[in-house]
Amino acid sequence: MANHSAWEYCVVSEVPTGMVVFVTFYYADGAKRVEHRTKNYTELTALKPRVIADLGLAGWELVSVDMGALYFKRILSVSEVSETKKANDV
Repeated sequence: MANHSAWEYCVVSEVPTGMVVFVTFYYADGAKRVEHRTKNYTELTALKPRVIADLGLAGWELVSVDMGALYFKRILSVSEVSETKKANDV
């Protein structure tokens, strides 16, 4: 029997004029956007690298960059896959 991995995905994007970095997490039942704000440009230059580093520490892998958006994936654990299947079967 083949060993198939299940993945979850997220995208990091920023609004240049709004001093905001968004992380959008995608799930089988929709998406959740987390907003990271800063008050000035100096903080913004540190914010995006910090968000990227935090994702890396949480097991997310950068897989693509397109038009300034950063695309990440992370393998789901067996228990997370089971929980996702149960939630989708309801």
